[in-house]
Amino acid sequence: SLNKADNGWFNENKFKIVVTLLLYQMLHVMECKFYTTDDILNIRVGRRFKRDHIYFVVFKLSNGVSYTVELSHEKGNQYFPRSLKINDTSVTDCREIELRLINKIRFKPAKVRKVKWPS
Repeated sequence: SLNKADNGWFNENKFKIVVTLLLYQMLHVMECKFYTTDDILNIRVGRRFKRDHIYFVVFKLSNGVSYTVELSHEKGNQYFPRSLKINDTSVTDCREIELRLINKIRFKPAKVRKVKWPS
């Protein structure tokens, strides 16, 4: 059913939606500092698997809350969010970075043919 398909899509993509909205707020609304992990490629991080082309960006707010966003490389300098954790203690050895939005690209999904319902 259509409702089942919508629920399946939402369950698969809800964290990407949340992270995208959070990134927008961090870059435009909230005042916070940005950090990234040093030397994370091709090593183990805590209990996590060996990472390759995956980056972590940590947002630290003035109230002490931190958000860790895991980004995967797509192409060029484009990354997409994979996961979001609040107050993640397993990501350490971070350095402060400057993060700014330089471009917004809207990805258009492939067009789906309309289904004609019998009258």
